[in-house]
Amino acid sequence: MLLLVLSLLSSPAMGNPVPQEDPSSLPPLLTLDTFDKTTSKQLSLVEFFSPYCSHCKTFAPTWEATYNKFHQDYSDSLKIDMYQVNCVESGDLCDREQIMAYPNIRLYAPSAEQKGKPKYIGPFPRIERSEENLIKFLKEAVSEYGDASSVPSSSKLLDTDTILNLVAGAKESAQFVAFYPATDKGFGSNCVGCVDSASLWDRLSTRIASTIDTGHFNCLDNPKVCSSLGLEDLTNPKKKATAKYIMFLPKSAGIIQVNYDGEIDINDMKRWAVKLSENSKYEPVSMRVLGSYMKLPQKLQPGKIDYNNDNAVSVVFYYDESTVVPEDKSVLTHLLLSLQKSPFNIHLYISKHKQLEERVKDMNQALIKYLNYDNKAQPYKFNKALEIATTLTAKPTILVFKDNSLLVDIYQTYAPEDTRIFERVDEFIQKVQFPTFEELTIDLLSTYFTRRSKQDYKVVIAFVDSTTDITPQLDNLNLAAHEYQYLKKEYYFNKLESDRQRKQEWIDKLKSQNMDSMKIIQAMRQEIPHLWNNDDILFTYIDKSKTDDFKYISEWKLDINKYEVGDAVVLSKDSRYCWDHDVKGNKLKNDPKAMKHVLLSFLENSNAGSKRLTGSPYIQQLQFMDNIHDYGIFGYIALFALLYLLVWIMRGLKKRRRARSSGNNGLLGTADVPKKD
Repeated sequence: MLLLVLSLLSSPAMGNPVPQEDPSSLPPLLTLDTFDKTTSKQLSLVEFFSPYCSHCKTFAPTWEATYNKFHQDYSDSLKIDMYQVNCVESGDLCDREQIMAYPNIRLYAPSAEQKGKPKYIGPFPRIERSEENLIKFLKEAVSEYGDASSVPSSSKLLDTDTILNLVAGAKESAQFVAFYPATDKGFGSNCVGCVDSASLWDRLSTRIASTIDTGHFNCLDNPKVCSSLGLEDLTNPKKKATAKYIMFLPKSAGIIQVNYDGEIDINDMKRWAVKLSENSKYEPVSMRVLGSYMKLPQKLQPGKIDYNNDNAVSVVFYYDESTVVPEDKSVLTHLLLSLQKSPFNIHLYISKHKQLEERVKDMNQALIKYLNYDNKAQPYKFNKALEIATTLTAKPTILVFKDNSLLVDIYQTYAPEDTRIFERVDEFIQKVQFPTFEELTIDLLSTYFTRRSKQDYKVVIAFVDSTTDITPQLDNLNLAAHEYQYLKKEYYFNKLESDRQRKQEWIDKLKSQNMDSMKIIQAMRQEIPHLWNNDDILFTYIDKSKTDDFKYISEWKLDINKYEVGDAVVLSKDSRYCWDHDVKGNKLKNDPKAMKHVLLSFLENSNAGSKRLTGSPYIQQLQFMDNIHDYGIFGYIALFALLYLLVWIMRGLKKRRRARSSGNNGLLGTADVPKKD
């Protein structure tokens, strides 16, 4: 019903629905009764539309033309099909699939877990919905999720003029290029792994064909061009070398050449390329558009949150159109490269719409309602002064929104120049790149746990089991994350107010004592630090059904088998120390009420709960031995050396006492009395 009303309201011409398609041209529309049965058979691209939607009307001929061309040219070789759903006639199905905008094009595949059910793979990318792009996407889908052997390579052999055009940034879209130490005739013996590289590149080019153009270039035939790109190693036919990969961006991105330096893995390379290509567009968004790209809630209610997503993080460069200058936007290039280093699903946009400010205010109000889950606790109340202190900022600034989160990270600026302090921007991105919570996998261990980071933080790990319904556990973790972030800001806001009051009292005291004016001025200039970004805690969970890989990580000391589903543990950022008991000494649970007091203890430095060495072999009564165990074999060598020294000293003292006692047989000394015969 809701979708029907929205469809009618959004229609500029309510009386002119999309004409009924010719049944001989397009397949029957899917309904709630036929959707699962049809889409669970093979890959399916599905368009959800409303007959009253103007965009749907415009798109209808393109969809039909694509369907006809695809079935004429590719239906025999590519195992994928195209279907449609009318969301006015099948509103129940569209509600189930959470269709919020039209037209909405989605890819589905047969589910490996549930027979007879489809699995939602993802949406059509944010590119023009043209016939050419739809065909590319269909090929890409088959390459990635179907039978890739039937899909030809989309990479083209590039000539020198094309490369020079890319180097100049003259192409209006991104292009990913593979450079080989080879000639146009083929690979030489010194082209290390080039056959495998070419095979991977062909598959990758097809997977990203709908979003990024690809090409390949042979450096042995074009040494000057490759040398100018910093690829001298690929120009020497007598030297062994491997393929290199470069993304070329339009001049409008602010940077043209970005070298790929990650693992030669098709999934890693695809993520890297798609992220860079999309983010380099600096897409302008409104609040409505941003809401269609991610799960941006107006409120949160446990039990009704859909966690089936990629945990999107959206970084928005927010500016005032009347005051922004070109120098302000120089930060975009820096943000682009900074976000590229993040392993998370993080996107970059720009916006001038004031609805973003209004949404931040609404989310702060909704946060208070969300946190009042405990009827026995003192209720949270909205604090306007706290909101102003933690959100007040000049423009331009940076806003960071996260899936299923009412928390918005704000790069607080007090002058336009603040966004040009790139080191500070980098520190901000480093802190806010993390989703509200994320599954902890071995690939993310080095991101969450490191000794190199300057910032001090801790990591919460909850234990779940995905073979059962994990929604309640994720609800608890999400709630704990929201509550801690609010309590941290409240704690430091109260501290800030207290420090300001003490400062004013000290100034008043100096004035009342007629102290030297310079001392008074120095006291007035004393800065009260804002500490909103201190004491960060990151929230993660480990799926107990997928823990086998952890045992092969030598640096990982946490014994996962020690914990059950529903348990939780807090680790230091270097994973050396852990806290796994609540303030009452019980095993810490993934329960926001219990976790709240443990996490607050870190703010207050009260160290509630027992801090232990991660992976300690000692029981609680021998916990003092953790200090020795922490230093490994050197700790035990030092311990044994100390024990040996103590034993040696004790033996020496004992010998001295014996010597004294043997030389003194009486109180007055030894009597020299001759023996009787």
